[in-house]
Amino acid sequence: ALTLANDYAMISKREEVLHWLEVAFEKRNTTLPRINNSPEFEFMRSEPGFKALIKKMGLSDYQIPE
Repeated sequence: ALTLANDYAMISKREEVLHWLEVAFEKRNTTLPRINNSPEFEFMRSEPGFKALIKKMGLSDYQIPE
């Protein structure tokens, strides 16, 4: 599921990305928390669904290093 989310991220398909990220979350994908700092998902950071998923995983909001 995470691979599909990455694939859809490459073509900027937001709804599909969120769907497959949720599937990865439900399947307890152990590498899913990496999306919080992954450049492939940069365009998703403002999406409410993405923010909600980050919160569900217990992660803090992404912070851009100064």
